[in-house]
Amino acid sequence: MHAILEHDSTLALPNLTLVTASAGSGKTHTLTLRYLQLLLSTKIPFNNLKNILAMTFTNNAASEMKQRILAYLKYTILHPEKEEVKQLSEVLSLDRETLQTRAAFRLNEILDNYSDFQVQTIDSFITRLLRVSALELGFSPDFQIVFDSKAILDDAFDVLFRDLSFDTRKQQLVERVIQLVSEAQDGKSKYLWDPFQKLTKEVGEVHQRLSAFASLPLIEEQQETFRQLQAEIIEKIISIGRVADTPGVIVSKNYQRIMATAGEGDVERLLGWKLGQKVLNKSSHPQLAKIEAEIARLQDELALIVGNYFEAKARAYYVPFVQTHLQLLNAIEQVKRLRGEVHLGDANKLLAGRLRNEIVPEVYFTLGERIHHFLIDEFQDTAPIQWAVLRPLIEESLAKLGSLFIVGDTKQSIYTFRGADWQIMARMLKRDEFRSVATQRKELTTNWRSTEAIVGFAKKVFHEIIPAQGLGDVAKLSGLVSFEQNVYEKGKGKGYVEVFKFEVPDEEPLETESPEREKLLSVLQDCIRRGYRYCDIAILTPKNNDVVEVSRWLNESNIKFLSHSSLDIRTRTLTGELLALLRWLDSPVDDLSFASFLFGDIFRKTMERGFFEEDFHSFVHSCREEDARAPLYSSFKQSYSDLWEHYFDELFTLVGYLPVYDLVVELYRVFRLFEVFHEEEAALVKFLEVIKKFEETGNNNLKDFLEYAEENDADASWDLEKSSGEDAVTIMTVHKAKGLGFPIVIALLYDSRPKPNTMAITTGDDGVRLIRSTKHWSESSELLGAIYNEDAVKRNVDELNKLYVMLTRAREEMYVLSVQSKYATEPSSFLPENGFSLGSPMKREKKVEEKVHEASLLHQPSQGLKQATSIENIHPEDTTRGEIIHAVLSNIIVVDERLDAIIARSLDALQQQGYQIIDKETIAKHIKEFLAVKEVKEYFTPKQGRTIFTEQEIVGANGQLHRMDRLILDSDRVTVLDFKTGAEKESYIKQVQNYLFMVRQLYPKRKIEGALAYVDVKCVRRIA
Repeated sequence: MHAILEHDSTLALPNLTLVTASAGSGKTHTLTLRYLQLLLSTKIPFNNLKNILAMTFTNNAASEMKQRILAYLKYTILHPEKEEVKQLSEVLSLDRETLQTRAAFRLNEILDNYSDFQVQTIDSFITRLLRVSALELGFSPDFQIVFDSKAILDDAFDVLFRDLSFDTRKQQLVERVIQLVSEAQDGKSKYLWDPFQKLTKEVGEVHQRLSAFASLPLIEEQQETFRQLQAEIIEKIISIGRVADTPGVIVSKNYQRIMATAGEGDVERLLGWKLGQKVLNKSSHPQLAKIEAEIARLQDELALIVGNYFEAKARAYYVPFVQTHLQLLNAIEQVKRLRGEVHLGDANKLLAGRLRNEIVPEVYFTLGERIHHFLIDEFQDTAPIQWAVLRPLIEESLAKLGSLFIVGDTKQSIYTFRGADWQIMARMLKRDEFRSVATQRKELTTNWRSTEAIVGFAKKVFHEIIPAQGLGDVAKLSGLVSFEQNVYEKGKGKGYVEVFKFEVPDEEPLETESPEREKLLSVLQDCIRRGYRYCDIAILTPKNNDVVEVSRWLNESNIKFLSHSSLDIRTRTLTGELLALLRWLDSPVDDLSFASFLFGDIFRKTMERGFFEEDFHSFVHSCREEDARAPLYSSFKQSYSDLWEHYFDELFTLVGYLPVYDLVVELYRVFRLFEVFHEEEAALVKFLEVIKKFEETGNNNLKDFLEYAEENDADASWDLEKSSGEDAVTIMTVHKAKGLGFPIVIALLYDSRPKPNTMAITTGDDGVRLIRSTKHWSESSELLGAIYNEDAVKRNVDELNKLYVMLTRAREEMYVLSVQSKYATEPSSFLPENGFSLGSPMKREKKVEEKVHEASLLHQPSQGLKQATSIENIHPEDTTRGEIIHAVLSNIIVVDERLDAIIARSLDALQQQGYQIIDKETIAKHIKEFLAVKEVKEYFTPKQGRTIFTEQEIVGANGQLHRMDRLILDSDRVTVLDFKTGAEKESYIKQVQNYLFMVRQLYPKRKIEGALAYVDVKCVRRIA
């Protein structure tokens, strides 16, 4: 029987089971078995498909769990001997035949009613709740829920700032916030270049933090308190001065300054002094002891007043931000109604607020009757507001003989910056959350992922070293010093761990000489020599900047890698050019975007080198010299009318009339992107998918899409799927690596100090408060000290949890590269000494790889040079010679002084592509003699208004793709020229005539001519 799950015949309902699952302990497997136990049992009531809801935290996790459920059902039907089926049968009161029958029935039910198969993210479920309750909450039924609040916030700030011109109260409020933001700047300048940009960022952060709480923040005016406390501070310092002002008593110079400052009434300057320092110097006054005692009493009172002052200041600091936040909420409401959109965070807050006020939406009663069994994955990442929304539903189900099955690991909580609160789970581990049912607490204790060396290393770090460093109490909070993990049988006695530490050099090393870089590359090479592949290896770092740096190292060493940045299609040149073109279409006066597109690969390759790059450089430069006020596109339209008409005119006309998706599809067609850039097909398809999802949110505005595309965040919707068969090193941050495992992990760690967060949020029965928490203020107040220390503890827990996640991703081998710092000692102080090793590396036997059959592309690419145009009995060397000559001629636009260099470069490039060219000089001479023929040279001569395309592709009426060797556009005619080697053939004439027919459809108002140029016989045959 499974170690955690009870037999369905003994499962008492209601049931609440809370499972702690350390890294690699099989939580997804356990959740899957629990789901299937509920679904297949004949003993558990209310277990239809609609009665069970499983919630995860990512779409990938939901997809994986669905796949496992379906797979286990198929195994039960077809492969009952599998271990997963054996474990499932051990927790069900069903014989084998009945189990298979029920599994088949449930599988068909899922496939027939897939929408009832409720395995989804928490966000998706809450979205569903809000959508069903739209009318109750005052929204239109067709409103959209958005996951990115930036567009709504930007519009709300616009509304807020517009009000400033006629609302002096709001104006003063914003000016106060700008002043606070300016004072908090790290730079030396006290002025901001763009105060509103900084203001929106700071207020936006306050808004985001407060959105995690259901109640509105409290605002406590402190002006009167400030005045009273300032007066008391001055009065107390003066009182100390009076006591000290005794004949024969010498007052210290520092305190003389303090008393002088008190006389000036400058309290803020006073608070910069150490008010508790020694007041008197040595003296022989007979009443000295009495005087010192009185001064000490007054100083204690002063310290208490100063502490109260800082507490009031800490409460008051964020009041202008909170007031602006409340004004912003009003603006957000206006924007939401206007746009018909609600941000998911607002949805959570709206539902939680209703429930707090005991206004229960109707959907809760409906779902309370329907959903009886809840399963929650990664519970440590639940936010308080999410739990506030879910808790009433779960409580209702438990009251009606339902169940709740929770799996999580407080040690792996690393998303507190997104509002996750591991303390919810920590509290449930100590006390019962619901009065109606006792919590059964269980633990998965076997690590099924990692070998013994990996498991032993994690225990050494967290059970031995960290407690010895004095952080045992902190690590204990999330369970890091007490977790139990056993090694699975096949992993015992296996695995390898090695630690390398690098000291900071006295002088800054050259980039290529950094010791961690050299060691990382050395480890990679050693692993490859021992039989591992690059795809077996992951490099993990704490920060995105480190990912970029490691990517550069591997790129310089010609080692293939995959990182988040390399999967994001926005980092690709092709996507950048598409966005540049769209920016220009949205704003035709954007000369930079238009010029960027002209000089890019799309335009150059689509024209098949119809122009040299310097031609466009000259054109752009001359445009700026002639008239800097005229938009670049208008000059281009006049100078290159054919190109404008062929590529830009239709797009320019359609923009504003077509939705973004349709516009981009038209753009793909005009520039033949799937044909010209067939190797980038995945990125092109992904670009369209992103636009489709963007439009599904109710947006089809080009400007909004461009703003969305330019946001610098880690939006996974822009990422390509990683190919499972690609042999490349994975590079990612620890946050991306959570939940994953790799045969080999290289952890690159740099010592640093956690960045303090001065914005603390406290919650109580009376509401939520924003408190400014600084080390200096905390030293003067016990209350502020407790808040500051609590935040510091949370930061330390986060850092230790990140280290735990990083050190538990490896299956077989782990290498830790720790770079020490002059200014910080963590995490290097948590690791064993340099050169520490555990276990031994092993040589891996290379597996025989199955041949991977690639799926065909959505759009077939143009045929390469090596494909013959017809099947004839010709010698292979003749075919190759003809391909070489065609390839060289395709690179020659006009015959001028660069001809020799172009031919030489073309032949060199063909050799690099694998062509066997024995005598380059002979071929070069042959081509030049051909081009010297008068009839041929005519087609290679530049003329006013002439545009030349080489290897130009054209689609026939039947959809078939054809390629013309040379298309020449003159002001009065269009000429199609095809090159042939060998003897003349009748089929060649028919081929050109077919080209002429298709070209006439494109240029009905021009004269169309055709010609065959025979390279070997050096003649031209004109075709009508």
